[in-house]
Amino acid sequence: MDQHTDILDTPIIDTPAPVIYSSRAIAIFTFLLTPLFGGIMAYQNLVRVGKKNNAIQVLIAGFAWVIAIGVLHFYITLPQTFSYALNFAAAWGMGYYVNSVYIPGHQNMPKRKIWVPLAIGVVLYAIIISLVVYALKNE
Repeated sequence: MDQHTDILDTPIIDTPAPVIYSSRAIAIFTFLLTPLFGGIMAYQNLVRVGKKNNAIQVLIAGFAWVIAIGVLHFYITLPQTFSYALNFAAAWGMGYYVNSVYIPGHQNMPKRKIWVPLAIGVVLYAIIISLVVYALKNE
């Protein structure tokens, strides 16, 4: 009988919800940078909520999406609007679909700040633009 009262008397420890990136932030970074970048952010969300297997699948999907867009863009002549449509689909998938399916109640979880991914994205873009300008100048 003492065991049961001890169990009943123990306080319930409420673990805080993990801090995740918002769906909107992931969608914007996916559209403006690359689906791989959004995939990394979605991966971090899924790891934080304890869904490592799904996180790896999302990361692979982001990488595959970048390869598919690259192949379509460089080897098959398609209109630019088609490329925008593919990026928009990736942004919706990484931002809204992944969080809605794999993280129930994600709207109520605390959100992470976007300053670190933003700084990384700006630095990557600066490097890419610098390399393009350098390559064009040396032609």
